[in-house]
Amino acid sequence: MADANGTTVPLSASRLQGGLQSAVDAGEPGFSSFPTRSAGVGYAYPNGDTVRIMQPTRYAGLRASFENSSGNAINPFSGRPPQPPKGFTGNSKDYVRSRSHIELDD
Repeated sequence: MADANGTTVPLSASRLQGGLQSAVDAGEPGFSSFPTRSAGVGYAYPNGDTVRIMQPTRYAGLRASFENSSGNAINPFSGRPPQPPKGFTGNSKDYVRSRSHIELDD
């Protein structure tokens, strides 16, 4: 999956995790992995942003969640926190989640 600027994020969980784990295993500066609260694994980027690859639950499927170094949800393509548009009347938590999580295939 790519945005208009060409930023790509694999939709395959094994490809996304494999690329991140390869960077960790190769000792790439700033890349690390960490345990997550729920079933899955987390990876930190050199700039402090993180991605958590979470296993499916009865509430949600296989997905990746992206956060900045402050722990705020970010859009994986822009690196910025998603903000509901002015006048948005829906659930803002669902809006942010829909723009900071990517459903993955295996």
